[in-house]
Amino acid sequence: YRESNHMSSVTRNRFLIWRCLGNVLELVEQSLDVNLCNNAVRFSFPGCCLLPDVMVTELAHAIVVLVATDKTVHRLTFPHPTKLPVLTDTTLTLTGSVEPAHPSILYNCSSDGLLDSSNYARITIGSADTMLVPTCTANLSLTGKAMFVLATYSGSMLVVTLPSAGSGDFSQQIELRQTSMMQRLWTGIVPTLMRQSGAVPETVCGLCLHALGNDVFIFALCRDSKLRIWSTSQWECCHTVNLLDYIADVANLQLADDAQHLLRKSPGDSSKRVGLAAYLAFDGKQQVCLLQVEVVNNEMIVHHIANRPLSTDRVVSMCVSRSEVWLLCTSFNGQSTVLYSSVDGSQFGCMAWCTVASDDRYICQLDSGPSASGSQSDPAPIGI
Repeated sequence: YRESNHMSSVTRNRFLIWRCLGNVLELVEQSLDVNLCNNAVRFSFPGCCLLPDVMVTELAHAIVVLVATDKTVHRLTFPHPTKLPVLTDTTLTLTGSVEPAHPSILYNCSSDGLLDSSNYARITIGSADTMLVPTCTANLSLTGKAMFVLATYSGSMLVVTLPSAGSGDFSQQIELRQTSMMQRLWTGIVPTLMRQSGAVPETVCGLCLHALGNDVFIFALCRDSKLRIWSTSQWECCHTVNLLDYIADVANLQLADDAQHLLRKSPGDSSKRVGLAAYLAFDGKQQVCLLQVEVVNNEMIVHHIANRPLSTDRVVSMCVSRSEVWLLCTSFNGQSTVLYSSVDGSQFGCMAWCTVASDDRYICQLDSGPSASGSQSDPAPIGI
């Protein structure tokens, strides 16, 4: 929470953990200071495959969780901790003392309203093979609209927009596709099994959404190492950057086996500019590239900050804070390591990566939290 470090705040030392297990999304709210009642819930999505990119947004009155599957998109809304009622119940602590119980934001969670047309949409565009989704992203606008972008192996992107909650409007769906793509080849001539077994150069590996000026842009890092920037007001690709231009020697560059590029944006960027970190998964020549994108006089400008090579075997996850880039790496023998580096452009290109840990007992996915504490009871899944 934004005020988690404020001593007088009800959200002090309080946080939300989520993880995806097959078609089940598990949410657990934890507090280091108080006992939270009914603080765990599981949502089941029968017949769907949950995508691991879950977005959580804190509003003044609510906590909004945006979830996507390969067939549906969902908006889950919970009350903000400051809006919760005071309970008269008490709980017994481990020391034997009695303390008042505090409700979790998941306290009265139910399936009511989860399938409302403003909070849920079934994806109806695209063919059966299009619904293979390697990555996705989501964004909640200031007006309350939720936008989901799902990449496909055929090279297109499916954009689904949910209206503001309670507005009575309908969801919108559109498919974005490069005009130069051989659509006839990939939809008619090549058998479905062949299309599913591989990807095209335009297949998106990493996605980000960010509002710049009066528009929301989709930043798509593709297998051909090009960053394609799409406008959601014009529904067209307005800018393309070839990240290979920032690498000295590009001869014989190939993607590593079972690896893909990653793209993350820095938090808290304004509506005038956004910072991006791109991991390029080349075999034997891995790179992390820092960029800054801004709009000046209605013209998009992409600044290259620095590149940093990597000598690790494989990067499986990446996140960007206000001051560092964090990488979760694994070796071929299964050993995990966390690396980080400052995003300061004057230091990023010349300083060595700092190692945080190399013991698997202390490593977890950077994009997902640990499992719930053993003291919590396992909740029954809520079907959607």
